[in-house]
Amino acid sequence: IPEALKKFGADRLIAENNALSARVAFLETRIREVEAGRVFLAGDSAKTAVVVSIPPQSPYDIITIGAGGEDGAQKGEKVFAGQVLLGFVDEIGEHHAKVKLISYPKLATEAFLEPHSLNITLEGYGGLNMVFMAPQDLEIKIGDRVISNTSPAYLIGEVGYIKSKESEPLQTVYIRPPVNLRHLRFVEIRP
Repeated sequence: IPEALKKFGADRLIAENNALSARVAFLETRIREVEAGRVFLAGDSAKTAVVVSIPPQSPYDIITIGAGGEDGAQKGEKVFAGQVLLGFVDEIGEHHAKVKLISYPKLATEAFLEPHSLNITLEGYGGLNMVFMAPQDLEIKIGDRVISNTSPAYLIGEVGYIKSKESEPLQTVYIRPPVNLRHLRFVEIRP
């Protein structure tokens, strides 16, 4: 470092420059995630939290987030990835929380099969899957959307697979959220 720069605090300026560069890199990543629709822009009652762990590091169909009681998170609040309802805050620590995904085994969630205007009850099946039973004569298609029975309604998932036998009166419909947890960095928590 030239002698002239030392008297102006070059070390301090270099440290500030490094800190600002790191902040810019973080904000650029955040902007890309928002533009890709992976997270909401935080509203008045929304809290954004970083995803700390996903399955298999955490138990299946549970994710850990970096917001807890000290950060304003409360048990029972909804957790979203973009416009997709993922689950609910289940356990709270000081600065972390466990989120039980709606695909958690045997967890029942009231929903609405959009193309057929049909109220359904999804049952968590594990591995990010949910299932419901429907009559064989109901023409459900891969990609049909399932939304929440709330106002406003949120996307829960899409039909990913249908298992049916002509000898049985009901078909089993598997729903998956259109979110890849491996690409999920932030979630939004809402009341």
